[in-house]
Amino acid sequence: MKNNFKLECYWKNIEAIAKDGASVIIKLDGQRSKDNFYSVVLSGGKLKDGFFRKDGAELDLLLKELIAYYDSLSNY
Repeated sequence: MKNNFKLECYWKNIEAIAKDGASVIIKLDGQRSKDNFYSVVLSGGKLKDGFFRKDGAELDLLLKELIAYYDSLSNY
């Protein structure tokens, strides 16, 4: 992970997604390689029965993708 990464930069967006009825999970998995150390999962809300999941080495990039994906969904 980048040394200058700050979760606070994404927190308002993550809270807004949760307040919209979705669940957001951020996982750090010490049993995985550093290439897949982080996982983000998004379900509920606009996704209805669907979900978004991505694994990777850069939590900031994963959160950006999660937020962009949720923002791209229609409201119906």
